[in-house]
Amino acid sequence: MFNLNELNELTHHLSRLQYLSEAIAVDIGLKHDEIMKVGIAAFFHDFGKLLIDQNILNAKRKLTLDEFEHIKQHVTKGSTLLSSIGLNAELIDIISQHHEDYDGSGYPLGLKGENIDIKARIIRIADFYDSLRYKRPYRDKLSEKQALEIMRSEKHKLDPYIFEIFVNCTLKKINYSNQYHLIESKKLIESYV
Repeated sequence: MFNLNELNELTHHLSRLQYLSEAIAVDIGLKHDEIMKVGIAAFFHDFGKLLIDQNILNAKRKLTLDEFEHIKQHVTKGSTLLSSIGLNAELIDIISQHHEDYDGSGYPLGLKGENIDIKARIIRIADFYDSLRYKRPYRDKLSEKQALEIMRSEKHKLDPYIFEIFVNCTLKKINYSNQYHLIESKKLIESYV
């Protein structure tokens, strides 16, 4: 079961990810309805973590292989949960692909390149960045420079076109903080309505 601090952190992560994913979607030129799908999928992408053992999820040490396999189940558990409450199939597909890597090394299906929905490729980049920029149980948050260095060292996992837009356009225009992203996400959505 989540405690309030963990639930608050998950809520902030989901909101930041929605904002950042929508901003990337705008910058690569997706149409309004596709931007909205990106935002909705980004917000729901980690709901499966509610069904994962929180002691493992919040461990302050390196995980064992079995523990990591357990955490990877959040993707399929989340997709099943969201499907059971009626989220549409296209959004479920996007959510189920948010840990797929461009080089085929991701999970759960090992999809590669253009076989991964473009909206999931956007969320993958936003999620990777956010996971580096904010404190985790096992490490402190990293600076933007440190986060981008790590992302560049693993860029084979990321759509190269979307990653370049993210670095050279999106990051230069946004204010990436908990206090700011909720207001800006609302403005972004309203500008397309």
